[in-house]
Amino acid sequence: MNERLKRKRIKKIKNALKQQALRRYLQGQHTKHKTMKKRITIPIVTLIFLALTFHAQSQQSQMYSQYMFNTVTVNPAYAASMDRFTATLLGRAQWLGFDGGPRTETFNLHGPIKKEKIGVGFSVVNDHIGPINEVGLMLDFAYQIRLSRDKFFSMGVKGGFNFFQAELSNLRTIDEGDPAFADDINGSFLPNIGFGFYYYTNQYYLGLSSPKLLRNSLSKNSIQAETVGKEERHYYLIGGYVFDLTKDIKFKPSGLAKIVKGAPISFDINASFNFYRKFWLGATYRIGDAVSLMAEVLINNNLMLGYAFDYTTSKLTNFNSGTHEVLVSYKFSLSKSRLKSPRYF
Repeated sequence: MNERLKRKRIKKIKNALKQQALRRYLQGQHTKHKTMKKRITIPIVTLIFLALTFHAQSQQSQMYSQYMFNTVTVNPAYAASMDRFTATLLGRAQWLGFDGGPRTETFNLHGPIKKEKIGVGFSVVNDHIGPINEVGLMLDFAYQIRLSRDKFFSMGVKGGFNFFQAELSNLRTIDEGDPAFADDINGSFLPNIGFGFYYYTNQYYLGLSSPKLLRNSLSKNSIQAETVGKEERHYYLIGGYVFDLTKDIKFKPSGLAKIVKGAPISFDINASFNFYRKFWLGATYRIGDAVSLMAEVLINNNLMLGYAFDYTTSKLTNFNSGTHEVLVSYKFSLSKSRLKSPRYF
């Protein structure tokens, strides 16, 4: 009976958000010349509905357009696949023009130890969407097995925590004292663990992972600690192949599939070209959501800069002017070992 009441409570919150978003939208159609303060409440309420729906219906993971250069965030086994340490900083501002739109900052560091059989690393993620903020720290450990001269298989585990909070009580709603926004979700500590497998050669790669296995509950800050949602397990399948078009031009199709209970399977399909081992130009289609154009440049053997722009293809395109993502990656070695052949993934 308690679980049934919880589900009814979640449904009531979602319905209230839907109704408020609709009312704000209809009001905006007839009051376009009113004050900016009134107009911006349309995307705010819609955004809150989207944000809480994401966390109540299993869309809790971050989204990256340049996922092929940020693999260790979702697959810990990747930590053992490189011959040097790699530090990556990524910033993403989503749905520009949509007040309170998602923003994500990510930093990760990973690399080999013990003659490159073991890989270690960590990731820090800071995620915002409207009144919701989530900060996470995850540690990675991976072990690599050499199957043949150019075939490798690695296994990895990930462990850490997320700190989740949502300041719902500070929002100004149409109905004063609306119980759906009466309490904050304040300071939920969410420990988690994950796993990953990664197989690669000089030309192609394939990975399977689940970075969060525990289904933590999200509770409001009240005496009864009412549950308003749960984290769900996300499964990632990634893969890609490098074709030699000429001596200096490579073509790499790749893809990412994200599977989670309660949501449609998400597919990212990418096609990228590498020129003279220095420049990447590519495009990604995220089915039903966005088209992304991206470019990366290797400044030298250690430093790479990247940029991606997403154009929304869903109904949200009317409320935003796109998404910007910037990436900086730096490789370094803790030993004087010689570098191997260049990797394209």
